[in-house]
Amino acid sequence: MALERHSTGLTHIATGGVTGSFTEVGLYLLALIKEALGSFERVQSVVKVFGMVNADPNFTSHTEVINGCSDLLVAVLGERGEHARSAIGVGSLPKGFAVEIEAIVEFSENSDG
Repeated sequence: MALERHSTGLTHIATGGVTGSFTEVGLYLLALIKEALGSFERVQSVVKVFGMVNADPNFTSHTEVINGCSDLLVAVLGERGEHARSAIGVGSLPKGFAVEIEAIVEFSENSDG
């Protein structure tokens, strides 16, 4: 497992020949939220993010990997994106994915908040 670090911080993960950007996973989460709600205006808060990192037993930077997604949610949603977060390492993920992230989002019934 390898993590690529850039001047802006940790942005990419590679495991077993499969690579993935947790920023891409965060963007996908945001796209799903917008598709489901029609607008980010309806998001009241991101309650919790839970991330699983496909890792070997010697890898210990799980939290740093999931922080990339957490940071993106806050960057896009501001205070509404601040949340509790859990991160764990697992021996495998479906289709060899490097990262799997789920989020619990509280939202309003309409765009008025």
